[in-house]
Amino acid sequence: AQIAPFAFESCLALTTIEFVMSRDDRSRALPDGSFCGAGIESLRLPPDFNFIGPMACENCKRLIEVDLMCTDITDTWGSTFSYCVALVDIWLPPRVRRIGKEAFLCCTSLREVVIPPMLRYIGIRAFCGCEQLSLFTQLDEADSGRGIQAEDNAFLMCENFKRESWIELLPPRDTDSDAFDEELHKGLH
Repeated sequence: AQIAPFAFESCLALTTIEFVMSRDDRSRALPDGSFCGAGIESLRLPPDFNFIGPMACENCKRLIEVDLMCTDITDTWGSTFSYCVALVDIWLPPRVRRIGKEAFLCCTSLREVVIPPMLRYIGIRAFCGCEQLSLFTQLDEADSGRGIQAEDNAFLMCENFKRESWIELLPPRDTDSDAFDEELHKGLH
């Protein structure tokens, strides 16, 4: 019914995960570090999942694709998919408002990210070192309100990436994105 934090950390033999949910299941989350360093190749979460914690899939070197489209996840937290060097495809759910600090750090095979209509913020070094990243595709349904704000170093060392005009870079700050995180978190609850 529930996965403990770091439950499958470094389980290299674990290549496939299938979630079978019943109506009685209360746990709709992947807690911190759940599959950190595991051998999973694909991650597809079923509907009603509403949380994927920091480092949940960090350093999964065989992870090629992630599909979160059916979920109710609104935030990707720090280092969620960092160092997933084989990650090519990521489908974020339409309700994602925030891509957290270092969420896709050094995902060197990641080429394209489809931007959900609710996205408002991209954190510090979120895509830093994504050498192959060249395209951000914004969904047609984009909210007509405030545009997307990204920390000035969100795309550091992304040589092929040409920043879209609808992504506003925030000036460098001495602090990290915690203040924005708190403001956004309050607004969501």
